[in-house]
Amino acid sequence: MKGYEEPTTTFIEILTIIIFTLFIFGSLITMTRFKTEVKNANERRIAIDFGENVISASCLTDSKGVLNETKLNQELQYSKSAEKDSEEKDGLSCITTDFLAKIMIFVKDGGGEKNFEFGKADNPGSRFRFPAILKKEDGTTVPCVVTVEVEIPK
Repeated sequence: MKGYEEPTTTFIEILTIIIFTLFIFGSLITMTRFKTEVKNANERRIAIDFGENVISASCLTDSKGVLNETKLNQELQYSKSAEKDSEEKDGLSCITTDFLAKIMIFVKDGGGEKNFEFGKADNPGSRFRFPAILKKEDGTTVPCVVTVEVEIPK
């Protein structure tokens, strides 16, 4: 055939080396990423479990996912009085943890924003958000977001 040129053996060898090198680098990058994700999975799982416990805790809610503003205000008083206690890691009276945890509840109402914060986690390893409802003291309900941060000691 006219105009068709056979690839040389040198060209084929160079192409094979390039493809093999890309395969090796891709495999190494994939393995590194997999190790990182496995390492962080434990903290994410703990954050999810802890968040589920928070949105169903009897000291904060009437039922699962329905927070009560009166109970939240009582827990804020408990959290402020327990700040100096080194045993208290999450700032809640009805939940006990072995790790530092911070719970933030963001409420956006027609009249403005109100936030509740419990516990302390200076270097959180994982953060998770949960949708919920806040039953206000006057009986109305407004949507809110519960954010949980956990810090697992290494």
